[in-house]
Amino acid sequence: MIRLRNVSRSYDMAGHLAVLNNVDLEIGDNEFIAILGASGSGKSTLLHILGLLDNENTGQVEFEGREVTRLSDDALTELRGRTIGFVFQSFHLIPHLTVQENVELPLFYQKVSPTRRRELASQRLETVQLSHRVTHLPSQLSGGECQRTAIARALVTNPPLILADEPTGNLDSHTGAEICDVFKQQHAEGRTIILVTHDESVADHAHRIIRIADGVIVEDTQKTPGDANPAPTTGPERTDGPQ
Repeated sequence: MIRLRNVSRSYDMAGHLAVLNNVDLEIGDNEFIAILGASGSGKSTLLHILGLLDNENTGQVEFEGREVTRLSDDALTELRGRTIGFVFQSFHLIPHLTVQENVELPLFYQKVSPTRRRELASQRLETVQLSHRVTHLPSQLSGGECQRTAIARALVTNPPLILADEPTGNLDSHTGAEICDVFKQQHAEGRTIILVTHDESVADHAHRIIRIADGVIVEDTQKTPGDANPAPTTGPERTDGPQ
């Protein structure tokens, strides 16, 4: 699905700041990956590159066999909207829109008809068990319900890839575990899931662990959830995700 070759990213912030250093990485269809690292390690920058949100890097980025490093902003926007769903720690819900309207938003930008938008959003809200909250505003929801809404929004375009940046960071442990269960179900249905986290208990739900420190991948292991001694890997056999 995604291949990075010698990818580096730096910023000019009162001097040269290198965030990623010559990263090589391959991600296949229907993987469940956790990217672990301390604050400032480069894990969120890596996620942004994987999600085609940042193309100011050096090196080569391929997505579904296509070189995307130098695509135009419009082409990247179209590719993201069609293939990637994003979930963030702070939910990023629009406060004056209802749950239903927040979930419909990506379809609105894709010019899907209102009737079809309502139908697809309702299906995804049922997936995350929020059908009873469709008319509520984000301020009327719990943190877990806000994150479920954000996940429904990420799923509404039926993307093969879900990227989540600290999706349980604002939640208590019980609610965080419930959110992880939602991601596990989506992986079981064929999606590739990539979570960025600093929480080992969240990472334990994944099947592959990538650790990053000082902009370098220092560990890449394939594991079974709950396995205390995962074995190094170059990635599992690839299978086709949903179309």
